[in-house]
Amino acid sequence: MWHEHSLIGTKLHDARIRLAEANAEIARSQGDKSASKAANFIAEGKSNIMVGIHGDVVRAVPLADLVGVRKNVPLDHTWLRSVRDLEICLGEAM
Repeated sequence: MWHEHSLIGTKLHDARIRLAEANAEIARSQGDKSASKAANFIAEGKSNIMVGIHGDVVRAVPLADLVGVRKNVPLDHTWLRSVRDLEICLGEAM
């Protein structure tokens, strides 16, 4: 019986690692897109902006539009799931 639980636990752990790796690849891809777009914005002379990503769209967001605005990251966001799957502490109760 113990061996079965150990095997299930190992398979679950392996699946979590594979999922975390896939999510990390998505995050790297989005990071590459945003870094490239940020370089383009600099070359275009844009300033006082941040790079925003919504789905596949990367755009310049004026910093003035962000002052006083709070936007929460959904708790089930892909990046947060990746971090949790890697058992990195985000200051949450486990």
